[in-house]
Amino acid sequence: MDIYKGSRLDEWGTPPKLIRVDLGLGAFDAIDVCASKENHKFTSYWTQEQNALAQTWPVNQLCWMNPPYSQARAFFEKAAKEAARGVKIIAIYKATNLETELWQSVIFGSAKGILFIRGRTEYTNGAETKKGVPFGSALIFYNTAPTPEQRKLGRYVKCQ
Repeated sequence: MDIYKGSRLDEWGTPPKLIRVDLGLGAFDAIDVCASKENHKFTSYWTQEQNALAQTWPVNQLCWMNPPYSQARAFFEKAAKEAARGVKIIAIYKATNLETELWQSVIFGSAKGILFIRGRTEYTNGAETKKGVPFGSALIFYNTAPTPEQRKLGRYVKCQ
């Protein structure tokens, strides 16, 4: 399955081992703003029907965002607006095409920093895990920064 193409383009979820305390980001709780009943990683989550783009994101809870690729720009623009209100957000996104307007103006222009993950991540779709995806991934931080444990995942670059 090519995760760049097809009807399932937007359904790939965050790699479970990235969220696991012992292997990835460490212990934290968040609201998953781009989730489904099948792929959510936290107890609190919004589905496509709940439309995170139309919601006011909570300032008292960390927001986790793994945006659908077909709406990446809209979600990162929303994240920038919510971050301007003080919302803390950690997003994961493919670290390709850093020269694009999305990366240059929207992400680099509003994020506090970006952690480029060492190696390749494994995205999931239900029980299916896509190994060897053809791109690297990055964690994008708004109004928060990676912990020392999280920094072990790769190279952190400050944006602001």
